[in-house]
Amino acid sequence: MDRCPWRGEVLAVRDARAQGAGDTLLAWVHPLHNGEAFGLAGRIVACAAGLVPLLLAVTGVMRWLDRRRGERARRARRSALSAPGP
Repeated sequence: MDRCPWRGEVLAVRDARAQGAGDTLLAWVHPLHNGEAFGLAGRIVACAAGLVPLLLAVTGVMRWLDRRRGERARRARRSALSAPGP
């Protein structure tokens, strides 16, 4: 009989006390990455940290647009001042 995960059979058991240091470290990487290791507060911090790149991208585009508008306004003022008067 083949072992099938959808039958609900236990396919393997891992004893945390018998793991090496590398396996223990790898077992902690995922819970630390998604904040699960520190409960709800950890998950909130992980979520906020995940949103920081989006916030930086949005504010970066906003700053770029502001500088671009300012540069256009400066060029328009310069051309208006250098234009011959009536």
